[in-house]
Order: sequence, then C-alpha cells, then structure tokens
Amino acid sequence: MSASPTAPYFEINGYQARAQIGCAPDEHGVAQGVVIDLRVHLFFNPALYLDRYAMPYDYMAAVDAIATTLAEGHHILQESLALKIGRRVLASEHVERVDVRVRKTERYDGVESIGFFTPVDRDLLMKVDATARALA
Repeated sequence: MSASPTAPYFEINGYQARAQIGCAPDEHGVAQGVVIDLRVHLFFNPALYLDRYAMPYDYMAAVDAIATTLAEGHHILQESLALKIGRRVLASEHVERVDVRVRKTERYDGVESIGFFTPVDRDLLMKVDATARALA
C-alpha cells in the first residue's frame, strides 16, 4: 500500500525528550536528548475539513505514540525507535503512512544532531516482521 501523493497530512515538529537510546556501552542506562518529527498521512476523508468537534483523527494520539514508545526503556537504534513509533501511529485506521524522523542531539560533537528518517507504512511493517521471523 503506498500513500497517495495528495493525501492530507499533519505534522508534529520538534517533539523534544530525553530517551535511553544507543548501542555503545556508555549509552546504556543513560538518557540523552532526542528530537522527533512526524508527518502523519491520513486516508482521505471529507470530514477532516468540517469545522466540528468530532475529528476523524486525534492529533494527540500521535504525540502519545511517541511518549509511550520512549517510555518503554532502552532503545538500541534510532532506526528501530522510528519503526516502533511508526507502528503505534499506524494502529489507527485513519493513518495511511507516517514519516518518522529521530535525531540524537547530544551524542556527537560538532553537529546539531545526527538522526534517521523513514517512511513507515503497513507494507514496510510486514517486511520487517517477516525478516524478524526469519532471523529468529
């Protein structure tokens, strides 16, 4: 399933948190600064454009997906953290695809951040899950 280039989306920009993330031994058990951005592509629904209190998708569900994932504890890689966040956001039937950007802001000298960006859709999740099963 691929996202329509004209599908509506919303963004969460610059979600800042402290997270336990990293594969280096000195990163284990240590929280460091991360910045997370999401672009959540929604399936087209004309109700999105109606000025009413009952929204087809609650933006805070995506914010909660970030917070819940970060609260799980230590994440080894930015790549897997991005996928976990994307998986949670895609749990909504209203979401077609989510673009996830994760940046570590304190680990590397001389740069503002180093991060990972990935689009996540149900097709990618199926492929990753199949790979995990094959490697188990």
